[in-house]
Amino acid sequence: MKRLVPLLALVPLIVSYGTSGNFVLPTIALVAGFALLLAVLVPDQDSDWVPALGLFWLGPLSVVWSVSERREGRDIWQYGVAAGLLIAAIGTAVLLRRPLLKHHIALVLAAVLTWCVSYFGGSSGSADNMKPLYSLFGLSPDATWALILMTRKVIHVTFYSALATCFYQYFLVGRRNAVIPSLTFTLVMACCDEWRQSMMPNRAGSVWDVILDSGAAFIWLWWCFLRKRSTSSGAPSSDVHA
Repeated sequence: MKRLVPLLALVPLIVSYGTSGNFVLPTIALVAGFALLLAVLVPDQDSDWVPALGLFWLGPLSVVWSVSERREGRDIWQYGVAAGLLIAAIGTAVLLRRPLLKHHIALVLAAVLTWCVSYFGGSSGSADNMKPLYSLFGLSPDATWALILMTRKVIHVTFYSALATCFYQYFLVGRRNAVIPSLTFTLVMACCDEWRQSMMPNRAGSVWDVILDSGAAFIWLWWCFLRKRSTSSGAPSSDVHA
């Protein structure tokens, strides 16, 4: 039952539904998906760690998404921010009382990256906000737009590869296959982020971005897996004495 505690992070989002309507559904799907994946995929030795981590991670995630989701002049976040911050504070307080191992830190870093993806996936991360900076290069409008597009795709690949790596480093402990759970978490993030962008007036959700994000994550994870396997196979046998 304690593995389901992170679902409490849905409270601020459900409260926000009264003012946001269907616009908050991608966020609800993301937080619920992450909470359920934590409940199912976290190894048994970390089961006591799930409630604190889930509240620490998903409380701020719901707040970041809510704050960044302003549409048509409606502040849909105003009822949910206080509840999200309270949930985050409780999770953080409990988390700080527990010893953090190396693989725990990897999952904490993954949480921070999801906050960043969530923030820049909102209105503040639109391509229009990048035009003033790139216009300083003195390029033509078409060249400027092409440079912005290329930069955004590089950012996509970098962020999601880093996110997948953090998940992978965590799931290396206690699991024989760390690629599948790591890719699952990353894919949930990519799908919900693009779904939300498709509902924003100044953004455009793209299936191709989901393919790019998950594809880059898969290639990077597969390389990590092959590198780990080659390192393991090259290690000296325990039967060989120095």
